[in-house]
Parts: sequence; C-alpha cells; structure tokens
Amino acid sequence: MSLQKAEEFYRSLTQSQQHLIDKKTLNDTQKVQQWLKFLSRAADYDEYTDKMVEQYKKRKNGFYIAGAISAFLGLFALVAGFPFIIILAPIFFVLGAIPGRKMKRLQAHDLHNSLRELFVPLLQVLMTKAGPETKLVAKLDFNDPRSGEANSYKDGRGRKVKRYDAVYVICKVGLQDGALLELVVGDSLFDISYWKTSASGKRKHKTKSKTNTQVIVKLTAPKAVYDRTATLQGDPNEVSVEDKGDAWVVKSKRKYKFVGTNILGAKPVLKLLSAVYAELVRKDGGEAMVAAEGQKPPLPPDVWQREYFDEYDVWGTTMIMDSYYLDDDDHTNIFDS
Repeated sequence: MSLQKAEEFYRSLTQSQQHLIDKKTLNDTQKVQQWLKFLSRAADYDEYTDKMVEQYKKRKNGFYIAGAISAFLGLFALVAGFPFIIILAPIFFVLGAIPGRKMKRLQAHDLHNSLRELFVPLLQVLMTKAGPETKLVAKLDFNDPRSGEANSYKDGRGRKVKRYDAVYVICKVGLQDGALLELVVGDSLFDISYWKTSASGKRKHKTKSKTNTQVIVKLTAPKAVYDRTATLQGDPNEVSVEDKGDAWVVKSKRKYKFVGTNILGAKPVLKLLSAVYAELVRKDGGEAMVAAEGQKPPLPPDVWQREYFDEYDVWGTTMIMDSYYLDDDDHTNIFDS
C-alpha cells in the first residue's frame, strides 16, 4: 500500500465515482443494481484509503514518539558531552511529518463509513426484496459529522457540549410485494468536555463522545396483499399502524445510543424492517403478488418463503461482496441535486 497506489485507484474510478468521493454528497434516482455497482467501487476505495490512513498514523506516531524520547535523553546526553543524540529529535519529527502530510491528503477523500457498513449491505438485500431493475430514489451525505457546524452549549451539569447533526441516508424504493419503503438514517454526535475533581482535590480535564443514531422507517403496504395484525406487536412508543384507504402505513422510529463515535451497520436497520413487517399479515399465503393487470406472477422463492426481512438477510450482510464497475453512460442524473 502506498499513496501512489491510492492515487492510481482514484484515477481508475469513473468521473461520477470521483465526484462522490470529492463532494461526498449525492441526490439521484437509479436502479438498485446500478446503485450497487456504482457505490461498491467507491466503498472499496474508501476502505483501501482508511487502511492506509491507519498505517500512516502509526508511522507518524512512531516517529514522534522516537523524537520525544530522543529530545528527553538528548538533554542528559548533552550534559554528559554527547550532543549528537539530541540532533536525532528534529530528524525524527521531520520523518513523522512526511506520513502526516500523506495522511491528510487521503483524509480529504474520506467517506463516512455508513456508506460501506450500512447503505451498500442494504442495497444487497434490496437486490432481492425490491429487484435489480427497480428504481431507488436516494439523497446521500457521507461527510464527517464533525466537518459541519457544531451547536455549542452547556448541559444541566455544566459540561461543555458540542453537538453535530448529520443525515446520511434518505431513500425510497418500491418492493416486490407492492409495498413502498421509505428510510432515513442520521446521527447526533456529542463531544463533551468537563473538569472533574478527585477525592484528593485534584482537578482533571476530561473529554468524551457519544453517538445517538436515529432510524426512521415508513412502510406503505397494499391491503390487496396485507392485513394488519390483531394487536400491535411492537412498542407503541416506537411503532404505529395507520389505515390509509387502500394501504396500511406502518411507521417506526428507533434511537440507538453508543459511547464514543460509532457507526450503525445494516443489521440493526434490517432488524427494524423485520419488526415493521411483523405488524402485517399476508393475505395470499405468500405464494404471489397481485399485479396491476390482475394477474398473479410468481415472486422469487426466497422473497416469500420467510418473513420479508429476517435473520437470513441480517446474516447475509456479513458475506464478502464483489466489486462492480459502472460506466458513466449506465445511469442518468448523477450530478442532479
């Protein structure tokens, strides 16, 4: 791995993929398979550069530590008549600055890890649940939340808090059972700093972070295919079912709290989608879907054999995904916003 190879990787991407990596935002409508082909390659590049950033970070820290030790020992060596040892300190600091600069160049192209840990695995599942040719509308933002403007305030305990809000994914797609799925995923990231007094009276300055990830799901399911369950299956504070004429509308909102900076993967989202479908009962026994023409074309067996989103989908997100290439001519409106 090297910076040169990373730059060659970047140049091998299509213009649209480079646009996503540079701007980190995208508002577009594409087929599910086109989304997967397009984003998986950008996700591969992001994973590659993340590994390189960690390598450069270790090298930089190693040289800086060596420089600090050389400076410390050099003071004693200077008194003892060995001045050349202290000269090593600035050399190590200069050597540490080199990987530091390379690391910053790579971080300029860094995408938020929700791309490859959340959205790309979700697209894998939608290849079956929605179908590869189904259009998916998405507004994506893979910027680092801390790159945005912070809301600074003091909490009830007098601690200084910086809050960063980010919405990574807003998408809408029609599923093969005739339902319309709408999904929103976003974070509230909190950086907290405060002074703590020990029992001995010493004061120490402490910092910590926490992440609140919120997932909002809206499922509009046709009554021709589904009926609602006799009683609400989920927590009334997290899920609701409304009668909207010829459709059932199931809404769910769930918050996930983490200590530190954390990325919500696809598994909790898929489990939430499974919980949403638990509020519905299929009328036709899962054999087929009523088409607009009045016919009943068969659906893929793995769609109907189990619940629409279940543990098999969750486990499937851990499988290795192939990378795809997509030419600019294979989709439209990539620069629309």
